[in-house]
Parts: sequence; structure tokens; C-alpha cells
Amino acid sequence: MKIAILRDFVPPEQENLDELDNLNEANFTQKCLSQQHKVVQIPFVSDIAKVMKEIHRQKPDIVFNLVESVCKSDALSIIAVQMLETIGIPYTGNGIYAQIISANKWLAKQIMLEKKIPTPSGRFSRSKEFILKARYEHSSIGLDDSCIMQFSSEKQMNETLAKRAKERGLEWIAEEYIDGREFNCAFIGPYILPPAEIRFSKEFKGHK
Repeated sequence: MKIAILRDFVPPEQENLDELDNLNEANFTQKCLSQQHKVVQIPFVSDIAKVMKEIHRQKPDIVFNLVESVCKSDALSIIAVQMLETIGIPYTGNGIYAQIISANKWLAKQIMLEKKIPTPSGRFSRSKEFILKARYEHSSIGLDDSCIMQFSSEKQMNETLAKRAKERGLEWIAEEYIDGREFNCAFIGPYILPPAEIRFSKEFKGHK
């Protein structure tokens, strides 16, 4: 079988850790799959026609989709999925519907609420701490201790979100900060994989 690994475009001089991590993932995946299959890597550049032409030229049986960012935007990663669906080639990972939901934290929260799945509230409260997050980017984008805040009014909360959006060029949301342990749960179809915990060192200080 021939497999094409579709990954982020990483310039040679790139020092961004997230993009380098994506490249390392692609290299590791190729090393594993190459033991039994023919594998090529295709960077997802901004010229979509060029990417499609390369996929058609390589004629893979399946695409292993590792695209996490397009034009330095995580939200635009859905373009890669839409392109693959348009081509009609089998690919790994979520379909376009799930991709759109997971790329929009606020939309994902509304769907969870409709399904009676507990999720931190985004409603203003003077007694609660809130965590500010980029609405459309990966969860860690722009996060630091300054993202944990308390507000004296709903107006102040909205003004803070608007100010952050203007300063950083991203839309932001606020939700109640929940302290405690953190787990990631991955699914393959209907099957849940063993949960992985993000653990902090005993020396860690600040908000987790």
C-alpha cells in the first residue's frame, strides 16, 4: 500500500515548537509505516492546487492526515479535510463535520450542553475565576497566567475579551476556570483509548 502523510508546511528556518512538533510526528509516522508500506510526505502549502496536483501525482491509496495548521492558523486546518473529501481519497482522522466543531470551542460547548455533557460555564459571575481562551485555535495558543482573571461586571469581562481580540488578532472566549487533574481521551471510531493525564511537577506554581 502507498500512504501519503499530509502535514503542516514547515519552512527550513522555522523555530516554532508547534510546527517542529508536527514535523517530528510526520517523521515518526513515516518511520513506523515504512516497515510495511511505501510512504511519502506532502507538506500542505497555501497553494491548494499545488497540493492537490502532488497528491494526484503520487497516487496514494490513503492519506494519513496530520495537518494541524494552514497559513499559521489552526482553525484553517479544516481546509485540508475539505480538500481530501473533494478529491474523494480515503484519509485518517475526523471528517469535515467533526473538524468544524472541534475547531470552534464555543460551538463545541453549545453541542455538549445540548447533549447534557457538563462543561464549564461561560456566564459571568463575580465569585468565579475565568480562563480566557482563543476561540478557534488550539487550546494552548496564547495561554499563560494572565489568562486567568476575575471580573467585577459582565461589561468588564466583555471589554477584556474585545481588547484581547484587538491586541492578538484572535477571537477569545471566557469560561469558568476549573482546578484539578486533567485528562485527554482519544477515540478511534466508537472505541475509547486509555486516558492520558497531564501531570505537573511538585515544584510547579501557578494555575494548571
